Amino acid sequence: MANSSLLKEAEWSISETQAGGDRAVREARYFSALVSLLRSTTDSEIKKVADIPCGWGRHDGTFREGGLDVYGVDIESDFIAKAQRRYPEFQDRYVVADMRRTGLEPGSFDAVLNLFTSFGYFDYNGNMQTLHEFNRLLRRGGFLIMDLPNREAAVKYMRPIFANFASDSLVRLARNRIEGEYWVVDEEFLEKKYSTYQIVWHATKQMMFFSIEKLDEMLRQAGFAIAQIFKSLTFEFPDDDTQQITVAARKL
Repeated sequence: MANSSLLKEAEWSISETQAGGDRAVREARYFSALVSLLRSTTDSEIKKVADIPCGWGRHDGTFREGGLDVYGVDIESDFIAKAQRRYPEFQDRYVVADMRRTGLEPGSFDAVLNLFTSFGYFDYNGNMQTLHEFNRLLRRGGFLIMDLPNREAAVKYMRPIFANFASDSLVRLARNRIEGEYWVVDEEFLEKKYSTYQIVWHATKQMMFFSIEKLDEMLRQAGFAIAQIFKSLTFEFPDDDTQQITVAARKL
């Protein structure tokens, strides 16, 4: 049976391949530009940031090149170990922790980055606990930057089934469905053995996802106010067909 962290890495590699090998760099440059926009429009210093969850820090090198002091949190110890190997001079910046309880010093960050559908994997109370933890980490006036689905459009355009090739011999198959407030994904990795494919890993994942109005309500309850909202990875305003959004919310 294949290691789930290795398969998660294969899943991310699929995204890299589909969008070109420099995808992580382009993504990080966008969020660096968003930070610059927030600095200029709010006269706020943003330097020390927490990337939660950070995976193996695929964006962090570009963030650091842009002058950000990046800390990373992820619950997967394999990912944190890889980030520490990748950035040996910043090993102490990476910790293994649940994003609901990071253990990091309160009020010590200018921004928290929660990127690429990394929010919603708990029940409602757990998701609110996550937002409150992000608030705890931020100084007054600091920013929470999120990139996540916009429920109405995501449901409208969701594909019930799709497959991606992670390599010549490994295929990821995902089946999507909606169950109440949850987006449920039945995910399998199939490995080619001679002339047939065999399932080497299977998991069912579910995530709560929200309308812009519901997200705004939750952020307000957690002590934030939305400052900017865009179509994901752009500086265009979202419309009814925007499936993924980038949100910058300021701690009140």
